[in-house]
Amino acid sequence: MAKEDYYPRLKEIQLPCTIICGNQDATTPPWHAEAPDREIKDARNIWVEGKEHMLNWKAPEVLIKAVQSI
Repeated sequence: MAKEDYYPRLKEIQLPCTIICGNQDATTPPWHAEAPDREIKDARNIWVEGKEHMLNWKAPEVLIKAVQSI
């Protein structure tokens, strides 16, 4: 997987997307979330203050709120 690069295909996505990331995520660099936000027409980023990588475990309420806001 590390050698696969799907970023050039992000522009092909034609539906709204929400990218939710913790701003303290040491596992995934910020550009992994910034690229889809920039390349997908109807994308938005939600940055969760003070949270790390596993938001589904560490901040599930943020994920629920984001889904409900769509």
